[in-house]
Amino acid sequence: MNGYDSNITTINSIYWECGATLKGGQSIKQNIFRSTQLTGAFTISINASQAVTVKIEVNGVIVFSQTGTTIKYSGIASNSESMYFTVSNSEKSDTTYEFGIDWTGV
Repeated sequence: MNGYDSNITTINSIYWECGATLKGGQSIKQNIFRSTQLTGAFTISINASQAVTVKIEVNGVIVFSQTGTTIKYSGIASNSESMYFTVSNSEKSDTTYEFGIDWTGV
């Protein structure tokens, strides 16, 4: 989103996606940055070329952890929560992944 228009009061959904390649044994932790208005129901999906471990952290507490090549997590976020995801590659070779978050409740 390049700008903000206060005249638009309802948005049906927002989808954000990113991807990366992790070396063997490498992990990445990223903030799920959002405005205070981006709250409600969301679904996170991760698709990886090899098994990865994904952890979702909310307010400093790990609320979800799963290992696999296709991972999904659904939740509800309030405007005061900090959210992070961590993707870890326990394989010895490079692993590519795509991370997507669909804000279905905005």
